[in-house]
Amino acid sequence: VVARTVGLGVGCIEEFPNSARNKEILINFSQAVGDFAWWTPNYCKSRRVSLINAHASQNLGKFSALVRVPLHFSEAIVSRLLWSYGFDTSKFGPDAPDRLTKLAAELSKGESRLCELKGKVVRVASVVLMRIEDTTTGRTLVEVEHVGSDGSSKDTKRLPGLKLRPQEDLHDAIARLVKQRLQLDLTAVRVLQGKTEVIEEERESDDYPGFQTLYRMHLVTAEVTTASVADSSTPTCPETEATACPPSDGVMDVSDQDSQV
Repeated sequence: VVARTVGLGVGCIEEFPNSARNKEILINFSQAVGDFAWWTPNYCKSRRVSLINAHASQNLGKFSALVRVPLHFSEAIVSRLLWSYGFDTSKFGPDAPDRLTKLAAELSKGESRLCELKGKVVRVASVVLMRIEDTTTGRTLVEVEHVGSDGSSKDTKRLPGLKLRPQEDLHDAIARLVKQRLQLDLTAVRVLQGKTEVIEEERESDDYPGFQTLYRMHLVTAEVTTASVADSSTPTCPETEATACPPSDGVMDVSDQDSQV
């Protein structure tokens, strides 16, 4: 009854003798992925299962296998990795130090990773792109320009997107893109089920000249409905049920579908 109450399903309860107590109880239960059991600390110790950090003597505390281990990539580490595979960072041009700093930051956040592919090192990034269509006018929301933190701008003409973080699933990434990047009301954006496409493309990244990137792009189709229709000849965003027009591209920093939030 207790096992069912806590959601463990039907299992078997076994009693084991213990020198410190009269008895210890193990609750075993089975699921499709395997067999599991609740073990007491003393029983874990008897079976040589470590429950604490190997450096507990240094007061570093307990560890959790459910918490993502933080990674730290410095510019020097990234430079050595690229050099070990024969990639010359001078291809990054005069901005090479800044580009290495940016690459180290995104590797540390888990927004991309370096992998070996056919004997060469490539950058791998999972990207979420949204094709948001206005059901009234038939127009599609497009990022037309990117304005960097230094005030420089460049034409982009691409769908809104960002990189998928390691702790996110597709639904989380869509919510972050809609609410934080586009600043739209998530409840007014209707994601069309069964319309998501996964596309793989290997090409040189605009942010890292000469460096190949394998993009795994999740193309999500969604709809919004116009609340007040603007002149169809005007290439601006109409107001929608979600909100007024998205902020300027200076706020929507999606360079290389990167994430700054």
